[in-house]
Amino acid sequence: MGNDDSRVYCRHRSNYFVVESTNINEIFNQIISHINETQNWINNINIMIANNCLLSDVLSEFSEKLPFPIMVLDVSQTALAISENYGKGSIDKNWDQMIDTGSLGVETISIYNELYKESIFTKDFYYIPANPFPYPSYNRNIYVNDEFMGFLSLILLDKPLSEAHRGWYYIAWECISNWVQLHIGQNDLLMRNSVFNEILSGNYENLNYFKGLLSTFGWKDNCNKQIIVLGCVSNHLNMNAHIAKLLNLHLDHLFANEYQDKLVILCNVDQISLEEQLQIIQPIIINSGYYGGSSNIFNNLKDTPHFLLQAMLPFWTDTVNIGVVSPCQNHILPYIFHLLKTSAKMSLTHPALLLLQEYDEAHKSDYHTLLYTYLKNQCNQTETANQLHMHRSSLLRKLTTIQELTGLDFNDYNTRLHLMISYELDES
Repeated sequence: MGNDDSRVYCRHRSNYFVVESTNINEIFNQIISHINETQNWINNINIMIANNCLLSDVLSEFSEKLPFPIMVLDVSQTALAISENYGKGSIDKNWDQMIDTGSLGVETISIYNELYKESIFTKDFYYIPANPFPYPSYNRNIYVNDEFMGFLSLILLDKPLSEAHRGWYYIAWECISNWVQLHIGQNDLLMRNSVFNEILSGNYENLNYFKGLLSTFGWKDNCNKQIIVLGCVSNHLNMNAHIAKLLNLHLDHLFANEYQDKLVILCNVDQISLEEQLQIIQPIIINSGYYGGSSNIFNNLKDTPHFLLQAMLPFWTDTVNIGVVSPCQNHILPYIFHLLKTSAKMSLTHPALLLLQEYDEAHKSDYHTLLYTYLKNQCNQTETANQLHMHRSSLLRKLTTIQELTGLDFNDYNTRLHLMISYELDES
């Protein structure tokens, strides 16, 4: 250093520090020894992982290296493991709730996902400020074959993360990623979700596996089933997966999973009626802004894709009723008329209605509307007259005029059906 100081000094860019030693070989040996010890320690953790240790065991190995509250969350944002040295009552009510239930709650997760929805796509470490939580956190996502599996979260209580801590955090992330990679194929829950999605898509290769799974919950092979499909008015990231996991953990009479950005629930209505099941999940539906539809009853799992489409019918309309799960019967006819109107290669309207429309425009009359009301009232003259606020004799005269203009026979079922279909097509 130009001052005849024989001690060893190290320099990095414009920074340097002096080591209280004059023997550089001794220093190198200490560095190599430390590296070897660290590598052996990491190798021991990997041996633990290979021997099917718990994820919490992996976290425990880092309790001294990373003296921070740490948790591992899966894709549904449910805690898989939490630092053992930060127990209940040591941080805040959010941490305590995570320890008790494994979840921060739907409302908190909704706020988090709305604020930081882009974080799921981050491949490097990222920082989350203290909103909506009391403390900021330092996080890194866990991916397996480019599929997001969850993340490692470290809470910064009263001090920032030093460079040394960042290094240990990276090692912890690698070890936890190795655990997830090794156990992904053995994770029964992931297998269940995957097989259920296959069945929803019409792939029955693993149908018997899913039947066996349901039988462990007391489902009979051909029990009566219905499907509920829920969608959210605001696209909260991962909320479907989170709610599905909560439902599956606590309710044996249904199986829920995320499918095509919707929450799909298969219900055993032999165990509990659909009405009772909806009452149980109603608070979640309302609080999370969900709405949706339900299918008719079926018993063969191979019919699942067909009844999934039934339950999806409310989503093709523009009407959104938060908290309401509408039965498919309310939507089947409008859907049929919608398909006819958009897909038919020719006009399906009865020619008599076109004639009445032209006559009404030319003579300022209302025969077209009057006939619709008459048909909706099943050709009941009294009810039609009352609805139109018209004397019955006036109605009879107008009906006679319609018959003279069009030659319609109101006693013929096919004629009445064609007329009603024409009106509904015009309304859809």
